[in-house]
Amino acid sequence: SSPAAVQLRQQRLALVLAELATRLPKAGGEFAYFRAAYGDFPAFFFGWAYTIVIAGGVGDATSQATLQVMNRFLNRLP
Repeated sequence: SSPAAVQLRQQRLALVLAELATRLPKAGGEFAYFRAAYGDFPAFFFGWAYTIVIAGGVGDATSQATLQVMNRFLNRLP
């Protein structure tokens, strides 16, 4: 995907989450929306899957990107 396509996808997701937040003003974010739509057990499963798979992947991607930038910066030092 091109950076413009990724940015457009992120903007659409932000608008969807903003709309859900106004319609369901509860703490919990995506978990609260999932619970309202599908019930307790699917929301519980989603919460654990999100924590293990999605949040873990985001942390990994962030650390990889940070390390790449640091590596480029440190290689430029005399």
